Amino acid sequence: MKKIFAILLSLSLVISLGVLTVAPVAAVTQPSISPASAVYDLDAPAQVSTTITWGSATDLEEIYEIGGDVLDEAPGGEEDWIEYDGLVVIASTYLAEALTYNGDSVTLLFVFDVGVATLTIAATKSSPAVSPTSDTWVYGSDDGVSTNILWGPCEGATVTVEPLETMGKDYYVYGDLLVIPGDSLDTSGLFEGVGDYYTFAVYFGTCGVAFFTVVATGDAPTISPASATWQVGSTDVVTTTITFNSADSLTGVKESGVSIAGQYTLFDTLLVIHDDYLDNKLDSEGDTLALVLEFDSGLYNCILTITAVGADVPAISPASATYCVGSGDNVTTAINTIGVDAGIASIVDVTGLAVAETLDLSEDYWVDGNTLIIAGDTGYTNDVTCAAQV
Repeated sequence: MKKIFAILLSLSLVISLGVLTVAPVAAVTQPSISPASAVYDLDAPAQVSTTITWGSATDLEEIYEIGGDVLDEAPGGEEDWIEYDGLVVIASTYLAEALTYNGDSVTLLFVFDVGVATLTIAATKSSPAVSPTSDTWVYGSDDGVSTNILWGPCEGATVTVEPLETMGKDYYVYGDLLVIPGDSLDTSGLFEGVGDYYTFAVYFGTCGVAFFTVVATGDAPTISPASATWQVGSTDVVTTTITFNSADSLTGVKESGVSIAGQYTLFDTLLVIHDDYLDNKLDSEGDTLALVLEFDSGLYNCILTITAVGADVPAISPASATYCVGSGDNVTTAINTIGVDAGIASIVDVTGLAVAETLDLSEDYWVDGNTLIIAGDTGYTNDVTCAAQV
């Protein structure tokens, strides 16, 4: 009986326990990169690289700038980054845009098909600098110029700007900002006009030096008109109006490099070229004269071109007309301004040419403004052709 019980118990244990086989599960290994931090030298820009240890990952899908955008991958050429056989290269062109000042940093998130990793890149400088390295100044204005100071290894050094003399007067340093006031530039004697530039040396004690270029800009003076005509032999003057813009004054007028001082007058903005000068320079129709107007702004001058035209003569229009015999209608024609100014000396009937007969003013003809009127009841029985002589 004991043996039977033992056998049954043994069978019961085998049936209840049975045999359970479980397949082993592989552990997931996160990818990593080395190095996980790098520096970008602002004085010697270059690409940054890091090497992937893939772990369980098989593909680097994207790289994000934390707080920014997705970087552009360029499998066939360099854009923002490229991966080749586990080596990831971050382009210097991307870093130049992302990192501007000493101490700037950017953290990049590498996204794999399994897991993520980060790379932090910090900007450093081995020498001080300013950014931007140049600025423009409106010539003669009170507006100053400024630039950011990149201290690099010279943090806390005393800044001097040569050839300016006094900090707090000729230039100012506000934290990381260098400012040169407009009146300091205007009185420095370094700028003579629009287009001039000067490069200042910015010293950081004995630690280093940077350079900052200021360019004088502004609107050039203009004249209107820039060309004119002058009637040969007349007593007319030639005038043009100056818009000074950035210029303060007209410093001279020259013809072929020679000053014509005394031959012109400036009334505020109106320049007048004297008639006796023009009469001496322009003898015949078609002669031209180019006058260079020079301003204190230095670079930008204006040119006034004067062309001689022929002397005006009196004229009438129309020069012919018809008259209906016996109608008594008057005949009219217009006299040009020169003719009106000169006045009509006489009108002679030249129909027959053999005998010239002078018409009587007020009886046979008269002038109303610039209109010549031939009386319709002059007594002639044929069409009359008359010539106005002045």
